[in-house]
Amino acid sequence: MRVRIRRYPSGREEFEVYMQERATVLDLLNYIKENYEPSLTFRSMCRAGVCGTCAVKVNGKVVLACSTKLEDFGESIEIEPLNGYKVLRDLVVDHEEIYSKLKRHRVWLEPFEGNTDFKEEDNLAISRSHECILCGICDTVCPVLLVDSSFGGPLTLTRYYKLVFD
Repeated sequence: MRVRIRRYPSGREEFEVYMQERATVLDLLNYIKENYEPSLTFRSMCRAGVCGTCAVKVNGKVVLACSTKLEDFGESIEIEPLNGYKVLRDLVVDHEEIYSKLKRHRVWLEPFEGNTDFKEEDNLAISRSHECILCGICDTVCPVLLVDSSFGGPLTLTRYYKLVFD
């Protein structure tokens, strides 16, 4: 497999690597770091698609590296950091922008003293919004954010939706 990785600030680096079919993008990154380039920098934590820290672009598609199989991309892949965020090093982007956006838009609940009766159908209405892991992938592909950075973006709107219907 031919692998091109965008390195920041130095440019791109290529590797020829053999990986098993069922390997993930994160498996590939770990293999390259352990066997070819120890200075390669990327984020990962959960290895289960839960935390979102391993989000990268592969062949132009934004993915979670830990849950995306290499077999989805063929024999040649290019791995890059997410668009729309400051790149700190190699594939690591500054997630502080995600958190500051949530603070700026005040996406949280204030204590409520009124009626808190909860119906099961209300839970169904918001269940998908609870799946958001704050990885920021949705914001990187949002065309509105390219022209108006003050717009909250899909990540913030998902949080709003969850709060409104919760």
